[in-house]
Amino acid sequence: MKTCLLLWFSWQFDRNIPRLDDLYRDRFPCRYYLMPFYQGDHPHTIPVHESSLHFQNYFAQANKVIPQDADHYVICGDDMILHPDIDHQNIIDFIGCQDKGYVKYINAVTEHSFAWHRFSEVLHFLDKYRAIPFYDMMPSREELIEIYKRHGIEIRNIGLHNFRGVHEKKVSLERIMAGLKFIFSRERKRFPEWPLLEGYCDFLVVPRKYWEKFVYYCGILGAMNVWHDCGVVTSLILACDEVMQEKDSQAFGLELWNKEVDDLYEQHKGNLDTLLSGYKPNQIYTHPVKLSRWE
Repeated sequence: MKTCLLLWFSWQFDRNIPRLDDLYRDRFPCRYYLMPFYQGDHPHTIPVHESSLHFQNYFAQANKVIPQDADHYVICGDDMILHPDIDHQNIIDFIGCQDKGYVKYINAVTEHSFAWHRFSEVLHFLDKYRAIPFYDMMPSREELIEIYKRHGIEIRNIGLHNFRGVHEKKVSLERIMAGLKFIFSRERKRFPEWPLLEGYCDFLVVPRKYWEKFVYYCGILGAMNVWHDCGVVTSLILACDEVMQEKDSQAFGLELWNKEVDDLYEQHKGNLDTLLSGYKPNQIYTHPVKLSRWE
């Protein structure tokens, strides 16, 4: 089985390439680094010309260079460190996704609260100037909703549930104020014309049979400047017949937020080997781990 590892960079950070080579050279012979505006000559680094806010376009731009004969494409951020026992031969079995796509979780954007930081943006992405014939290249709204249904995803109109959201699922003053602002604004909508999905897309698996469709949709949603968590996950669902989420796997990824990032660094005294030795047997990755800080 051939697995191609694609590590995407938020920005030019050439100095991390040797560190990543040391980590993955033997474990992933087929690996490529996708780096914005790269001008070097590293044989496994592909320059892309896009903002990381829309990094789904990285894959569309790099596709002519990426090998087309891999059985699976594993996508992860350059600051995401995989379990030291994972390699190109066992990663799919480690996760258990086999012929399915994989992403940590999926939410319909219409389930988020009014206070979600991308709420208005993702509802209105089609309202902006479109330089491409979007509706000619993508499924219609009716087709899209049917595709979502096959994946067990329901699309609801904007309503009272948007005061609660998908994570804490509780009403708060912030959500009430954001809801009132939305309802009484010119941008209010009862439903989005073309509803997007959203998910944690820093780690993703795409089987080869879905890869071409995936990069096709990524390119279109990238050209539309759709925020990456929506662009990548919506493309995955449109491309794949089946998609596994973390809740359906025995494996899990560890995400760190805010102070947790520094706490982890202090806990291991900045030693990467110590961090890796503490991975749980079914832990896929830790994210983020800024290699420029770790020894």
